[in-house]
Amino acid sequence: MKKAGRILKNIGIAIGAVAIVAIIATLLTDTGSQWYTQLKKPDFQPPDWAFAVAWPVIYLLSAVALFLLLDKGCGKKDVYFWFGMQGVFHVLWVLSFFRLHLIGVAMLILVLYLATVLITAQKAKECIGAFSWLFLPHVLWLLLAAALNYVILLIN
Repeated sequence: MKKAGRILKNIGIAIGAVAIVAIIATLLTDTGSQWYTQLKKPDFQPPDWAFAVAWPVIYLLSAVALFLLLDKGCGKKDVYFWFGMQGVFHVLWVLSFFRLHLIGVAMLILVLYLATVLITAQKAKECIGAFSWLFLPHVLWLLLAAALNYVILLIN
């Protein structure tokens, strides 16, 4: 019973932490604003539905990775710091891009965000081994986001 309680607690922490970031980022994202709709966008920008699929998958994989880290009882506290920084940079990117319309600042934040995901994956690998692949879709999506952000910065 003690183990089941710990597992449920870790599931709750993982889902709760990721959900808080997801909710804040979703509330800050405004793809219907006049500013966003009038932006020139690159030809390689995915359709809107792709974003609606990608982010829930990324959030789910993040929650699973965090659960595994918690469940393994990773002694290295810095992995949790870097995991938290991912959330901070995610929210800061959405805020700077969609609300403050600071495309250049958003680009810099996105580079930091990508770096934190890579660092987190490396730190997680020490604890959860091959399950660190759970960060790969996040990294790939952020590389696409960085390319989009950069081209939007250049053409607007």
